[in-house]
This record gives sequence, structure tokens and C-alpha cells, in this order.
Amino acid sequence: MACHRTITCAIVHTPIGKLHLFACTAGLHEVCLAQSTITDNFTSVEEKLQLVVMETKDVSNKVLQESFIWLQMYFAREKARMMPPLCMSTASGDESFMVKCWKTLEEQVPFGRTVTYGLLAGMTDRPKAARAVGQAMRRNKWILFVPCHRVMRSDGSLGQYSGGGITVKRWLIDFEKSG
Repeated sequence: MACHRTITCAIVHTPIGKLHLFACTAGLHEVCLAQSTITDNFTSVEEKLQLVVMETKDVSNKVLQESFIWLQMYFAREKARMMPPLCMSTASGDESFMVKCWKTLEEQVPFGRTVTYGLLAGMTDRPKAARAVGQAMRRNKWILFVPCHRVMRSDGSLGQYSGGGITVKRWLIDFEKSG
């Protein structure tokens, strides 16, 4: 299923680097970290919290505005009022299971907590689907908003993070736990 609405882009400067947000009027299509992100971005969180700023040419896109506010609150360690809508028409593959994984993660694994792939599989009523959960996390197009960085291996190791690599995943987990 494809979305046929006009998509607008915004760049948001955050403590972990530049996030590119793509949205239509129905919701976020994708959130990705710029490839130029380097570990120097992670040196001083407190100094950089003031630097959550947005660049966009379309200030009328309410989804982008809501997403920007959500990100400001996230990096200020404040509870966001409500997550901006996600345009699920961009999902692919086993959509129903992936969507269930994403929604379960977003709704049941709060800021500062982690869960294993196996436990998340059980939370979606498919306890033997840990690998499928891993695939759903890999295909997550909404980093931070669908917090796949909170999903870890059963041995306690980080696992992979398609949202920016293991360094970003470790930084996000440490950032959340220190708040």
C-alpha cells in the first residue's frame, strides 16, 4: 500500500545528530539519522539539549511540527503529550506483525527501559518469533518514535541498530537510563 499524499521533509538538529523527518498530512513516513553523524555528537548532552532545532520550508505541516515538539520533549526527558501519527502505508513485508511489534514496543516499553527480542515477541503473542521481531526492528522507519533502540539480545548485549549503529544505540539507552 502506498501513500499518495505530498511528502514534506524537515531536518531536526538533535544531540545525536541531524534527523531527517519525512511526513505527509496523515503522519510520519520516515525518520532517519544523517549518515554524517559521528561520535563527537555524543560528548556533552546537557550542552546540546538546547540545540534541538528544526529546518523546514513547510511550516504548515502539522505532523512535522508535532514531531519536532515530541523530539524536544524526548531530549529534555519530559513525557511527550502524544506521539505524532505514523503513516503506516509505508510499511512493507509482514505488515500486520511488524505493526503489532512497533505498537507494542511504543506502548509497553517506556523511556529508560529495555526489553529483549524474545520478550517483545511474547508481548505480541508470538513467543517463538524473536527473529521476526528483529526483522521488524530492522525495518522500523521511525527511529526514536518507535524506540527499537530499547530492544536488546537475550544475553544482555546490544544487538544491532539500523537507526545509526551500535554507538547511537548505546548512547540512547544510557541517555534514557540517566534521566
